Amino acid sequence: GDWAEIVLPEPGRLDRVNDILVATNGDIYLACGVEGSIILRVSGTSMSEAALPDARIAQLAEAPDGSIWAAGAIVDLAGGSSRPMIWRRSSD
Repeated sequence: GDWAEIVLPEPGRLDRVNDILVATNGDIYLACGVEGSIILRVSGTSMSEAALPDARIAQLAEAPDGSIWAAGAIVDLAGGSSRPMIWRRSSD
């Protein structure tokens, strides 16, 4: 088939791709960022994003019910410490 262009956020917002997940419904999730994370969801030719400014997302997973899970850490940039954290996005 033909290639379709998907417009991504402006340069600098995708410092690093930490994980990619292809969900069972065909949506593609990218966990991006070093100091503050963005989770991008690409569905067809559209894209949405969720910003987690104090987080570092390391991994993405899909549960049997279709919910998307993200694992990483909340980062205290002033103190340099971090604590493990898990986020969940319910299925549509």
